[in-house]
Formats: sequence, C-alpha cells, structure tokens
Amino acid sequence: MEITNERIPSRKLLILTLELSEAQLGQATGDSFQRLITAAEDLQLVISGWPYVGYQKVSLEGQIDTKPLVVEFGLPVEQLPMSEGLPEGITSRQTEAIQAAVTEYAGDDSEMELVYRLMIDAIREEKHQFLHKSYEYYWEDQQGQPLTRIEMPYL
Repeated sequence: MEITNERIPSRKLLILTLELSEAQLGQATGDSFQRLITAAEDLQLVISGWPYVGYQKVSLEGQIDTKPLVVEFGLPVEQLPMSEGLPEGITSRQTEAIQAAVTEYAGDDSEMELVYRLMIDAIREEKHQFLHKSYEYYWEDQQGQPLTRIEMPYL
C-alpha cells in the first residue's frame, strides 16, 4: 500500500449528510447515492466524478466515531444548482482545494482501521495536522476486484 500526498482540487458537490448506526450504513450508502444521482438527473446536472462516502469524525487512532456515525454522501457535479430547487435533505457546496494523504486499498474491510492509522501516522510524520475526516471512493480494478480510494485531508 502506497500513501501519497496529493492536492485535491476544488469540487462542486451535491451532498446528503446523515447520522445513522453502523448497521444502517450499507443500505444508506446505496439509497443515498441513488437519491443524489436522481437529484442530479432531475436538475439536469452533469455528474463530474465518482460519488464518495465521507466520515466526519475520525480519531487519531484511525477509528471512525460511531456514536453517532456522521456520514456525508457526496456526488461531484459540473455546476452548482439553485438551492431552492434541491430535494429535501440534499445540499450543495463548492469545496476549497485541499491537501490530502491518499491511498488505494484492495483488502478486507476488517483491516481498514490499520490503513487509516498508517495514513494518519504518515500525515503526522510530515508535521501536518490531520483534519479528522476521510473520504472513500469505491470502484473495481481492471480485474474486477473491489478497490477503495481513501483521501484524508490535512493542514
């Protein structure tokens, strides 16, 4: 697993933020992505990247706080919609460009805490300040194996 430092460009996003239990995460992910894609289509917005799951409370030990689990589901779009036309619960915003530790992980989810810890250690070794957030993008590699891109922003 290679950890790199990347500048993540500014993004325009449709966002759905939920507080939920760990048991609800799988179903909520699929449902939330579908809601965001439907909203983009209804608003005639062009999707400009992969959807992500953003964990908003990550400890320095690499643990995601689950009491409650605060999750931001996001979908990059080419332009921001008018806020009054958004479906209930969905917001939009443009992010600032950020620096992030980045890796692509193709392993078992049970190892994710270790991956997070290694990434946080890499951030701290470079004397940066971890922002206690992570963003995960899911897709498949060329052989059809699940792959997770993890971005951890820092200052």
